Amino acid sequence: MKLSKFTNSVKTKLIALMLLIAIIPLVVAVVISYTSSTSSAKETAKETIEWQAKFIESEVDKMFNNSLTALARRAEGYANGVKHGHFSG
Repeated sequence: MKLSKFTNSVKTKLIALMLLIAIIPLVVAVVISYTSSTSSAKETAKETIEWQAKFIESEVDKMFNNSLTALARRAEGYANGVKHGHFSG
């Protein structure tokens, strides 16, 4: 019976109402902040990954170009050697 009297009191109802009034804006603010920061973090991560991919692509291109240049020089040297009779085979 005392519990029923406690839950039906105006004081308890006012405390509960004040808690709800304080908690609801807090929850809304937390959800908005979480959504905003998550979105921002995803965008930043996407930009970073795109930059890294472009950087790696340029490094791989350099490596292939260096290899192609070396092969072309070796082939040219071999062709010049055969032309002048330095290589047999």
